[in-house]
Amino acid sequence: MKYKSISIDESIWEILQNDAKPFEDKTPNDVIKKWAHKLGLLPNANLFNPVSSNNYIGKYLKNISFNGKEYWPKDFSDLMIIVCGVLYKLYPDKFHVCLTLKGSRMTYFSKNSFKLVSPKSIPFTKYYVETKLNNKSKIERLYSLMNILGHDVNELVINIY
Repeated sequence: MKYKSISIDESIWEILQNDAKPFEDKTPNDVIKKWAHKLGLLPNANLFNPVSSNNYIGKYLKNISFNGKEYWPKDFSDLMIIVCGVLYKLYPDKFHVCLTLKGSRMTYFSKNSFKLVSPKSIPFTKYYVETKLNNKSKIERLYSLMNILGHDVNELVINIY
């Protein structure tokens, strides 16, 4: 990849650096990508994802903390349903962006359960989420959804054993 240089104001550079500081592997470039994504300029941007270094495969859930509340999901599929339900309540007018989250061979969200392999209904919505994924992939889908909705991914704390 060829990089181009530009001049920016010192105040903007400070904002970029401060927004990147909480995460060692997050750079000002990542911050700009996130901002552009929020503005709809980069719908498929690779955004910072704190789950990438964690392996949830073969792990069991103890509980989660999300958006200031504690939940006790029975498994990682239940965790997806809980988090998606809360996100829908917070962003009902924007939640449709979940339909843009697709893999090369799989759809992750749909309004039609027949388009998914193992669909679970997100309560009180017209959406379904794919649950035939390994635990790490389930968490990655949640972080991707949180990112595109503009929700702070650090609000989801997953306690495993």
